[in-house]
Amino acid sequence: MKKTILLTLFSISTQLFAQVGINTANPQGSFHIDGAKDNPATGVPSAVQSANDAIINNAGNMGLGTLAPTAKLEIASGTNGTSGLKLSNINNTTPATNNSAALGVDGSGNVVVQSTIPIQTRFVSFPINATVTESPTLQIGTLEFKVIPGNCSSGGALPYTTIQGRSITGAANIGIVHGQYMTSQGSGPTALHYNNASSIGTTFDNIPGVFGVDCYNDGHIQFMFFSYTDQTYYRVNFHAADGDQLGFGGQGYMFVEYQK
Repeated sequence: MKKTILLTLFSISTQLFAQVGINTANPQGSFHIDGAKDNPATGVPSAVQSANDAIINNAGNMGLGTLAPTAKLEIASGTNGTSGLKLSNINNTTPATNNSAALGVDGSGNVVVQSTIPIQTRFVSFPINATVTESPTLQIGTLEFKVIPGNCSSGGALPYTTIQGRSITGAANIGIVHGQYMTSQGSGPTALHYNNASSIGTTFDNIPGVFGVDCYNDGHIQFMFFSYTDQTYYRVNFHAADGDQLGFGGQGYMFVEYQK
């Protein structure tokens, strides 16, 4: 008889407390936390009252700042233009992950894949002087680039500044260099509109088909490398600024765009 009574009481209590509330006697879902203890004893809390609440409804959706989540996790920060989501261990200086898709937000606020072929970029700057023999390396996609400064003390003198590259996959990256052009403060614009087969090996070397730059006369070069090996596209820019007697000193800049 005692066992029957206990089982009956347990069954009744389970039904009565199918919804669990913390800091509230009026839970609005299977599990409801009222952070500020400001919800009414009966009825539906207002938007202001629910702004400090967390809830899991009977569909298994979790809401933070909202009592009616329509996704597995929905966050309502209460401030237009602010997501309410913060990631502590990554920020705008964290290196990008290769071969990853870009995320975006649709018209309803859902996080979606915005692009499966995102454009990635890398940038590096470095001083150009007698003691700098090479730039820092710049790695993007499956390639790594660096600049080898040449004769930057007199215009038109060899050796020119060159851009080197290497494949980081352990095998050569075969492709084509095209859309190459150069400019120089001393000689004016020079365009080179032909394609040149190119293979970038596993150790740093001058990229076949890419011309040298006169770094004395604010030289600039841009070229595209399309990889047949992994169907990727690189646009490489390098600019050497000699300062033009403005007090900046010699400075080199390399900017690379990558798309897959």
